[in-house]
Amino acid sequence: MHTILKIENCEQLDELIKALTNPLQNQDLSTLDLTSLYPEITVKLDGGDDLNGQLTSTICKGLADFHNDFLKAYCIIKYSSDNLKNLKPDEREKLEIVFNVEAGCTQIFADIKECLSSIKDVITVASDGLTGNQKTALFLVAIISCGGYFAYSEYIDLQKTQASASQAVSIKEADNRQIKIWTDSLDKVVIANTKLAETKIKLSAQMDKAYQGMVKTGIAAGATNIKLSGTSSVELNEKDSKQFTTSAKKPLITSEKTYTLEINAIKRTSDGNLTVNARLDDGSENSFILAVDTTFIEQDEVNILFEAFKNGNAVNVHGNYKIRSGTIEKAQASTISKPNAPTT
Repeated sequence: MHTILKIENCEQLDELIKALTNPLQNQDLSTLDLTSLYPEITVKLDGGDDLNGQLTSTICKGLADFHNDFLKAYCIIKYSSDNLKNLKPDEREKLEIVFNVEAGCTQIFADIKECLSSIKDVITVASDGLTGNQKTALFLVAIISCGGYFAYSEYIDLQKTQASASQAVSIKEADNRQIKIWTDSLDKVVIANTKLAETKIKLSAQMDKAYQGMVKTGIAAGATNIKLSGTSSVELNEKDSKQFTTSAKKPLITSEKTYTLEINAIKRTSDGNLTVNARLDDGSENSFILAVDTTFIEQDEVNILFEAFKNGNAVNVHGNYKIRSGTIEKAQASTISKPNAPTT
């Protein structure tokens, strides 16, 4: 029987992360108890007349959307897709988040401990070529990301926290600079595996969306001051809140790749080219526009595209993809082929 190592403070966490970067060591995630690091999510809304402990329909919808983003994060890790149709009833039950509202003010507490434990279970049993170090690094990234750190780290006052590493019990009590050092180290472990690196990007993007959505909910509810607490704590005034929701987009990256796509719709433009609504053939709900220049693409390739659409089959498309936070926003086709055919 394995001895369980309980990580109870930031000093121990620092030692663990340093060990993960050593390729000569292989940490078994199942032997770690990381529950002391699980963040307690708190959202406090101040400023509006209705923000006195009431749950308005706007806030309820925001909380439901917040929960859905956590469900999608789980799906990204287990199913490599954000499609909630993949979730089984017992998984949905384990991923329930209990929200509590403090009387007298609109301060909401979200208990995500069971959700994180379910994510740990999924990562622990993953068998797609991941090392123990990579599994552990991914779960630590999940803890930090689900706590909102990547979403609002740039707004955190670096001088706000003075606790020493040996005294700090939760990641929240660590200095923001220290958390940045940890996440950079974890990134080095994660990017050694291409699929894992993509999972990390998609997971972070999904959690960014969750916290941006919560701030949007606060604005819609009339809040002029929003306090978020999880992996770290941040307080946003009205100006910061609006900036947070409008300028939080990550840069658009162009990547030349081949993806297997499902075709939702095809339209001809006035100049004879094609505008294709497509999505990845992995169950993803995210659709994007694929531009097909028929003066450049051979007619045989165009025929393959229409045949795939007609028969509901997938198709390989090599081209330039515009990707933001792991999500394809648009693409330009270079070659089109059947999935079992060799591609460029």
